[in-house]
Amino acid sequence: MDSTPKNHLKRPGETFDLNSVQLAGAIRKLWPRNGDVYARLRISTRDHLVEEDDAQAVYANLRFSQGQVKNQPVTLQPGDLVRVSGFLTHNEFFETIQRFLQVAHAEGFLEDVPADDHSAWQSITFRRTNIMINVRSLVFLQPDGKAAPGPQLIEEDEPPQDGKLNHVVLEGIVARQWQYAEHIFIRMAIYDRYTPLEHGGKTGNRGRPRRSPHYITVRFQDGKVADRPVTLRIKDRLRVTGSIGEQKAKVTLHQALVETGKSEVIDLLGRLPNADKTEEIHIQQESLHVDAQALVAYSTGRPESDHD
Repeated sequence: MDSTPKNHLKRPGETFDLNSVQLAGAIRKLWPRNGDVYARLRISTRDHLVEEDDAQAVYANLRFSQGQVKNQPVTLQPGDLVRVSGFLTHNEFFETIQRFLQVAHAEGFLEDVPADDHSAWQSITFRRTNIMINVRSLVFLQPDGKAAPGPQLIEEDEPPQDGKLNHVVLEGIVARQWQYAEHIFIRMAIYDRYTPLEHGGKTGNRGRPRRSPHYITVRFQDGKVADRPVTLRIKDRLRVTGSIGEQKAKVTLHQALVETGKSEVIDLLGRLPNADKTEEIHIQQESLHVDAQALVAYSTGRPESDHD
C-alpha cells in the first residue's frame, strides 16, 4: 500500500517547487516516535564518507516514515554507512526551561524564583525549529563508498543517486531575511509536492488547492554566493543549490525568555530577584541550514505561481 498521505498527492494542473537532498555518512543513533523511525546521521563538511574530526562533522536527523522506504521495512543499526535521498521539511518543537537549565548546568535556578511564580516558571517552553530530512531512498555503503551487497531501497521517482555526500537543491519564495555576524540568512517558503493541503479546502490561483509550505533556512556565507554579493528581497523566487551546514550560537536564558514574545513571561522576569543572573546562564545551540553555493534569482513579472 502506498504510504504517501493523500493530501500530499499532486492535483491536476499543480506545479511544485524543487526540494531534494542527498546525504551520506554514518548512523550514530536510532529512536522511535509516533510509528516513525528517526536516525542521527553524522556527515562531513569536507566530503569524507567517515568523518573522524568532530569539528568537521554535522549531525542531521533523518525520518523514515512508518519505519519504511519504498513500502518496505528498513533494517538499520548504529554504525551503518548509508547514502539517503529525499526532501527537507522544517521540524518545530518546544524545549522546556528545565531542559535548558540542565544543559546550562544551572538546575538550581528555579529554586530561587518567587514561590508564587514557581508553577508559572516551570511551565515555560521555548520554541525551536530545525531541518528534518525525510528519507525516500536508502543505499548501504562500504567504507570505500561503493554500494554494499544486498537490496537497496530506491524510489522510482527520486532523482538518481550520483555519489554526492552532501547536496541540496531548493526552489521557493523569500519569506524572511536577516543578518547574523557577516552572513545573510533567509527563510524560504517551499511549495513542493509533499506540502500538505491547508485545512478547510481553501483554493489559490486559478482554483487550485492551497498548501502549507515547508520553511527552510538558507545561509549566504559573508553575504555572498559564488564569490558575488547577494541582493534579495522578500517574495523573490529563488533556486538554491548547496549543502547542509550548521550554525552554532550562544543563547542566554534572558534572550530565550524575551524571544518567547509572551507578556506573562516578561512579567515573571520583572518580578525576579537578581534578574541579571539570567544573562549569565547560557547554552550553545546548534541549528541546521542550507549553505548556498549557487543561486538563481528568477525574474519578476513571471507567470503567477499556483501558491503565491
